[in-house]
Amino acid sequence: MPAGSIGLASNGTIDDISHYRQVLGSFMTGVTIITTIDADGRPRGITANSFTSVSLDPPLVLFCVDYRAASYETFQQASGFAIHVLSSEQQDLARTFASKSETKFEHLDTDTGVSGAPILRDVHGWLDCELSEVVIAGDHAIIIGEVKRYSAAPARPLGFYQGRFFGFNTDQEISATVPQSAKITVGWMMQSQDGNVIAAPAADGGLALPQSTLSASRIHAAALTEEATERFGLPTSTEFLYSVYEGHGDQLTLVYRGQVFADSEDLRAAGYLALPPGEVDPTKFHGPGEEAVVDRYLEELANARFGLYAGSLAEGSIAHIQDITSDHRPSRAKESV
Repeated sequence: MPAGSIGLASNGTIDDISHYRQVLGSFMTGVTIITTIDADGRPRGITANSFTSVSLDPPLVLFCVDYRAASYETFQQASGFAIHVLSSEQQDLARTFASKSETKFEHLDTDTGVSGAPILRDVHGWLDCELSEVVIAGDHAIIIGEVKRYSAAPARPLGFYQGRFFGFNTDQEISATVPQSAKITVGWMMQSQDGNVIAAPAADGGLALPQSTLSASRIHAAALTEEATERFGLPTSTEFLYSVYEGHGDQLTLVYRGQVFADSEDLRAAGYLALPPGEVDPTKFHGPGEEAVVDRYLEELANARFGLYAGSLAEGSIAHIQDITSDHRPSRAKESV
């Protein structure tokens, strides 16, 4: 099956763990962040997709955690926890809480739950729970909580499938407004696995965003990931739509934010430049559209606060994702409390 395609052909015995993981990964889930406080009163949190509702009366929910992990003891000893359902734009937040960072809560506004657990603001929804029961099953613990408070806000959900995040963003709505055969310019505002900004060298000595030209019918998560992987010749993750504008001749341009799962040396070998953010000069990029995209990206990257630009080369507006990301950009890290 081509790289970047959705789904994996997999057959094997139950002893073949790698194939077994692939089968489990074929079930798409939502993405949550689960927070609590440890015995010393410090905030702790993990990213998890093993969340489900158990009962409506009483209102019970559960999540699972490896009982050999440090996070198990923290949640097992806590009096409660808060579960946060993430939106499509919160992939960075999910990665931060999946990492071993000691500053997961830095720059995040939180409220306090009934058990003292920090409740993150501006998420798709949250459930404030008291610990009800812990059950050991195999190599994991099932942690059950009784919901005491909850809240939800309109948002597009964040999904997790075959080891990757999937968002449900406005690009699908945009592509639906033009003929499916229409050509759309797609720019790639990508970073390397070691955090550098990726650019393509231009013939005049300047820089350009890597680009592709796709028909409107291919503006969807699977095709975009496939195209980005083919464009860079390396594994990629296309995260979310970052900028939409009409260029010269009313040419529609969509710029996607994402990551290439390779270091700077691999990218240079593939013909790209991978520059530390502090060394990127936006004025070297071709045209006012790319210069504006890169300039805004560097500013928002520094502040860990991203938004979606929509407009023309002359004017437009930015819808900000309010202070909900912290861009440590770890690579496919496992959960850590």
